[in-house]
Amino acid sequence: MAMDLTFLEAAKGTTRDIDVKRHIRCGTCQGSGAKPGTSKTTCKTCQGHGQVAHRQGFFTIATECPKCHGSGVFIEEKCSTCKGTTQVTESAKVTVNVPAGVDDGTRLRMPGYGDAAPSKQGPAGDLYIVFRVKADAQFTREGDDLLLDVPLSFSEAALGTHLLIPTLTEEQEIKVPAGTQPMDELTLKGRGIANVRGKGHGNMVIRFVVQVPKKLDSDAKELIEQLAPHLSIPRKHSKEQEEKGQKKSSTLGRLFRGKKKS
Repeated sequence: MAMDLTFLEAAKGTTRDIDVKRHIRCGTCQGSGAKPGTSKTTCKTCQGHGQVAHRQGFFTIATECPKCHGSGVFIEEKCSTCKGTTQVTESAKVTVNVPAGVDDGTRLRMPGYGDAAPSKQGPAGDLYIVFRVKADAQFTREGDDLLLDVPLSFSEAALGTHLLIPTLTEEQEIKVPAGTQPMDELTLKGRGIANVRGKGHGNMVIRFVVQVPKKLDSDAKELIEQLAPHLSIPRKHSKEQEEKGQKKSSTLGRLFRGKKKS
């Protein structure tokens, strides 16, 4: 059966009570299928062999007995509770201990919580739980590693800062180095997701997302323009841009020389 979990429940582990419908041995006939006080008898059609023989020419073909359906025994008076099936349906509450670190599609086996065995001597079957883990708004999982995107303003990335970030257990302070570039990463060892097989924890990987404002007021725009020469990157301009720059320089030169002569 399927069980839905939040991202944090899957990462940290949890306990859930679930309702399970399963087949158990009939308590009225103790799994015999016969009415109490009576018993099964040897099938008279197949003489207890479970099969009957048919001749077809030179060949003899054995098929399943139509009366006992291959069991070799027949119930004359069936149990009124299970109608001769030997089992009844039961609704039971089962406590499931979800281990830390399960992922979407992980299957958990619970021995002995399944249907009863067809025979009295056999043990009950197993119950299988398949986990369906919902996506999280903050965290992303890669194996046992935990990924977290942290937004930064341009000033925070350029100058550096200290931030409080969420983890699986609590908030933690981190230092953002000055000059942090977009999508730079910071790794916190052992702060990821527990390995479901008990092999330690993964890491927490923080990715810095530098955000650029889409709109600026006049004051902010003026400040950035004043700052622009200090942040410029040497670039190779196109031929058209170089020609415009030379033309502008020549025009300014003529104007300047004309004013100087006068």
